[in-house]
Amino acid sequence: MKNLIIYTSKYGASQRYAEMISHALGDPATELKQCKKQMLETADRIILVGGIYAGKIAGMKYVKKMERHIKMKKIYVFAVGASAYCDDYLEEIKMNNMKNCNLSISFSYGQGTYDEEKMNFKDRALCRSLRKALQGKEVSEMDASMRALVNTQGKAHDWIDKKYVDMFLKKVSESSNA
Repeated sequence: MKNLIIYTSKYGASQRYAEMISHALGDPATELKQCKKQMLETADRIILVGGIYAGKIAGMKYVKKMERHIKMKKIYVFAVGASAYCDDYLEEIKMNNMKNCNLSISFSYGQGTYDEEKMNFKDRALCRSLRKALQGKEVSEMDASMRALVNTQGKAHDWIDKKYVDMFLKKVSESSNA
């Protein structure tokens, strides 16, 4: 089965996960901006790896745009974010990203990195102001992404872990055998 592994990575975590998936499956990882329509058409399975920004998975617009070319393919999305893995959070991300999309997509999640020093000015300012606004809230009032932001305390973190790739590969294997 021919896999097309495409990724979009703002700060490097999605690229690292795409490379781990690429290594495990034996197919190259391609940056989304290098992806050609012909690559989509010749693949049996399409895997998008993208970061989560304001609840949206980077690269999903492209997947939706190419819907008619890929509707008969097996499609997997591996979302990368700063929050710890949580089924409810993954379900929320699915809902946010599947609006106006008729594709059957299998979603997975991997915790990525957080480093304000590597962020552009806009992202850094947004994170800092949001973290400041959340400081007075009760933890029970926060969603998973809010808790993750508060818990970083502005310090750099790298949560990338092969266990997320292993969970993803198990899901891919199970759906291939079904």
